[in-house]
Order: sequence, then C-alpha cells, then structure tokens
Amino acid sequence: MRAWIASFSLALSLVLATLGLAAMAHAATTAAGLAGPWVTQSGTIRTSTTSTSSLLLPSGVVRTYYLSGSIKYAESSDASSLATELSTNLSSPSGLFLSNPTVIRLTNGTFLCVYELSTANSTTSNRLLYSATSSDGITFGTGTQLPNSSLDTALGGSTIFQSVPALVQEPSGTVRLYYVANGYSVGSMTSTDNGATWTQDSGYRLTGSNDGTNSVSYVDPEVKILSDGSRAMFLSYQTQTRTSSGPVGTATIRIATSTDGTTFAMAPIDILATSGQIVLDPDVVQLANGTWVMLYGAGANSQSIDLKRAVIDTSATITPATGWWWNSSESGRGFSIETSGDNLFIGGFLYAADGSCIWYVASGERGGSIFFNTLQQYGSGQTLTGSYRAPSYVGSPGTITLNFTSTTSGSLIWPGGTVAIERFPIGGSTVTSPASGMPAAGWWWNASEAGSGYFIEVQGTTLFMAAYMYADSGQAAWYTSTGAMTGTSVFQGSLVEYANGQTLTGTYQAPSVAADRGSVTLVFASSATATLTLPSGRAISLTRYTF
Repeated sequence: MRAWIASFSLALSLVLATLGLAAMAHAATTAAGLAGPWVTQSGTIRTSTTSTSSLLLPSGVVRTYYLSGSIKYAESSDASSLATELSTNLSSPSGLFLSNPTVIRLTNGTFLCVYELSTANSTTSNRLLYSATSSDGITFGTGTQLPNSSLDTALGGSTIFQSVPALVQEPSGTVRLYYVANGYSVGSMTSTDNGATWTQDSGYRLTGSNDGTNSVSYVDPEVKILSDGSRAMFLSYQTQTRTSSGPVGTATIRIATSTDGTTFAMAPIDILATSGQIVLDPDVVQLANGTWVMLYGAGANSQSIDLKRAVIDTSATITPATGWWWNSSESGRGFSIETSGDNLFIGGFLYAADGSCIWYVASGERGGSIFFNTLQQYGSGQTLTGSYRAPSYVGSPGTITLNFTSTTSGSLIWPGGTVAIERFPIGGSTVTSPASGMPAAGWWWNASEAGSGYFIEVQGTTLFMAAYMYADSGQAAWYTSTGAMTGTSVFQGSLVEYANGQTLTGTYQAPSVAADRGSVTLVFASSATATLTLPSGRAISLTRYTF
C-alpha cells in the first residue's frame, strides 16, 4: 500500500442513483452530447455568405434563410445546398442595411423572424433588432423594433449594438431571443405573446470583455432546446490582442450548456476550428433522420467569409477505457472513469483545504470524445461504520471537461486547471489486462444504499478498490485498498485513508497516510456480484452497477 501511495492515490465516493444515473441509459440527447466531433465536409456551400438560419419544416425539408442582396431562402433535404435561390419580401429600407435573419416556426404554425438593421457601411450607427411574422415564412409583415437598454451599449462607445439574433421557443411556449449585446457578450429577451411584445432578461448569458488591449468575445449565438430540457448554445469564441504590428486574434466555435436557458457554462475547448482561418456564425439544425448539421462561416478574415457545412462524425469518437486514471506527476489524487454507450461517469478524489480527503463526481452524455458537465459534491451520507443514511447535495465547484486523444490518454479541465491524464498502471509500470475470470471493472453498489459505492479494477491479478463514503463530519470521504487476488474470487487487504494531499485548486503536494481502518474482504460470486466485508464486520451485498 505504501508503494501505491508513493506513485498514486485514488478514490472517490459513488453517488449512483442519487445522481440519477439509472435514467441515463434512456435519456434523450443532451446539450453536452452535441460537442462533436464536428467534421467539416469538403467544398463550399456558398461563397461570400455567412450568418444563415435553418429550420426543419414539418415536411422534413430544411429551409435556410440567408443574405443575398435581400433575404433569400433555399430548401433541401439535408442543408447541403443553396443552389435554388428563392426570395422573401425582406429587404433593406432606404439608407439602412438589413442582415442576420433568424427564423423559427412557432407551435401555432406562424413563422417569426428577427433581423438586424443598421446604417450601411457605418461603424458609428446603432445596430438594432426588429421582428416580423409570416403565415408561410416567405411574406412577412411590417417589422417592429425590439427593446434595448444599457446592456446593449457598445463597450468603449455610446452606440447600441444588437446583432446576430437567434430564436427558440421553449416548451412552455415562451419565445426567447439570444443575440450579441454590446459587441462582446450574449444577451437575451423573451416574449410570451409569440413575438408581439418583448422583455429583456437581466444581465448577460455570457459576458465578454475588452480592456483596450485584449478582448474576449462570445458572439453569434445559436441555441437548441433538446427533448431532455437542456440547452446547447453554439457560439463563436473570439479573442484579440492589439500589438505594435496590428491585432492578433482567433475565432473558433465552442459550445455552452444550460438547464434553464439563462445560465450557461461554456466548455473551454474548441469543437470546430480551422487553422489560419476564423470561423463564426454557427447555424445548427437536426435533420428529419436525426443527423445534426452545422452551417458556418469560415475565411481568412471577416471580409472574406464563405459558407461551410459540418456534421457530427460518430466514427471519429474515442471511447475511453473504463478504469483508474491519473497524472503521474501528481500522485495522490486520481479519477475513476466508466463509460456505457454515450454516457460517462467520472469520480475525482483528492483533498479538502483542511487536509481531509474529499471527492467530486460528474455524469452525463459524452459528445464523441468530449465530456462536459457540472462537477458535483455530496455530503452527510453513510459513514464507514454507521448505518445507512442517504446523502444530500452540497453544491458545485464548477464544471469539468474531458477531451480524450486516445482510449488511454486525454486532458481534464476543471477549477484546478488543465491536467493531462492517462490510464493508471495498478501494481506495475504499465497498464495490463485482467487475468481470465476476474471481476468486471467499474462501479459496484448496493441498491439499498444509494449514494455510496465502490470502484473496482483488476489488472493482471492485482485489485484496486476505492470506497466512496462519508466522514462523521458529513463531508465526503474515500478509502482505498489494493493487493493481489486469491484466485479469481477472493480479495483481502487493508482499507486505508489518506490526508494532506493536493486540493482542487492548490499546488501539488504529496499526501500522507491518515489511518489504517482495518481489514476489508471481497468475495466474488460472479463477475458481477460480490460480498464486501468492512472492518466493522458489516457485510454488504454488491452488484455491478450498469447504466
């Protein structure tokens, strides 16, 4: 055990049914599940075009609106062509420039359009939003100006900056409009009467910045509400630094998620980027066959943008191996990862500020090789020696992102920074497969004691187990045990507790053994059933947890 802690120390308490994992196998596609991988298809859909708006009609046809002198549209089965150009009645009034249309079909069958009006070729005029309705999505009524406020005042200026709108209709019937506010941020407003009147939401959905030298912009939002209630916001994430030789910047596509449509968390990785080009204006639509398609603008600069098409490539998905993961330079903490289909469950065990052990968990749908979700903490559950007690939710320290580059390597981004992770070799220098007949790797539990659990993996004939439980104080606590199996059915070892290791946001420090809690025994009746005997003598029936 001492040899193990010198190179690695893992454990984390399983929340299982408390986290709602039992429902995940049948969950609808989630916002985090749309992270990709997005792959650009060859060719250009249309030159000198961007900021399109696509919607799926009841007939199964995709209609795409775009600017071509005036607002035009084209229809196709898969948003792959704008070859047959048709006209709407939306065109620029005299002296003004109409652009950036967004169109949705409301549940009552009416088409609602929001577009931008500004003074053509002017950098000092207001950019304002207008809405109009139509019975067929082709001929629209007179536009009505939408409200604006100080939220929309351009940073560093005095003009109103409302641009690149995106409409959605929520399950309640409320229509929400997202748009670029102040030039750097994402704002929103709502309508409860199908777009007749609007009320601005307070604050920003994502807040950009510009200090005169460096700027960060969250722009060109595109939001999809999925059947599970989650929201996926696709956006152009843009950074710029002013230098003596001119501005240097990037523009990539990223994704942010939300459960309520107002509070969004952005995954800190690009889901679509092109070397040497900027990418912007994502327009995402789900085809009748379930395929997700993204139209977007790409070019060398903002004056030379062509329309491209990307799809999620399921064949490019990397599925990480189930088992223990770590960073070899940060022994003393680690991660238990298991996948089932498109779902992933991760537990991270480490240490609290007072030196005691602590664990966090996250679960949900992967977006191909990317996992992005809320990191969660639980407390006040079952102690090592006490009777069963259901845990309670404590809160979240932030989000966690996993980006796998192979089945055994990847990176983790969480409140503690970016960490390179790889599979942990149990009892040796390399990861080995379990010997024949060994128990299955992954989460184990007792269904009557939800909120506590055990992560077990065998490499060769060496078993490593972590018990995710709670301390007498109510804080999450973890214990580990490792050693050789006796045959294929029996393991016996010491249950050890560690302390004073690396905290979530602190610099690295090696942990120490806090206590040897006594002997623990596992007797496996099969690869998926076992009896665990704790140091107190209490025996717990375990089964392999599947989700």
